[in-house]
Amino acid sequence: MAYRYYIDPSVNCVFIQHVDLVKQNEIREAVALILADANYRTGMNFLRDANQAPFSEKFEDRSIEDGNNRVRKIDDLQIGSCRVAWVVANGNDYGIIHRFSVSSRFEQAVERKPFRELEKAREWLGIPDEYQINYPE
Repeated sequence: MAYRYYIDPSVNCVFIQHVDLVKQNEIREAVALILADANYRTGMNFLRDANQAPFSEKFEDRSIEDGNNRVRKIDDLQIGSCRVAWVVANGNDYGIIHRFSVSSRFEQAVERKPFRELEKAREWLGIPDEYQINYPE
């Protein structure tokens, strides 16, 4: 598992930190684990921090489209209305998430957005400045 997460209902957010290369199959795996977690509540926002973990493979437009279709049919129905912020390591990864976000922008329930700075993602999600993100060891 190349990520770690925790859920904090007090700020209505699921925090996911990628600690190694980001792989497509692990993105879905993390969501499945979180949905099964007793602390998770439908409608929580997500902060995916991949700032230190670039994407491992080239995500082609076709794979983004296929992933987007799967996400809309499965994940979005389960996570409910929320925001998903991705903080990414480089311009290439930003482009991948941006393409994914733009292709799903007409979905009313889940709003996705890429960021290069954690502070801006936190602000967009409404996480207070004084809140400390404490990922499990």
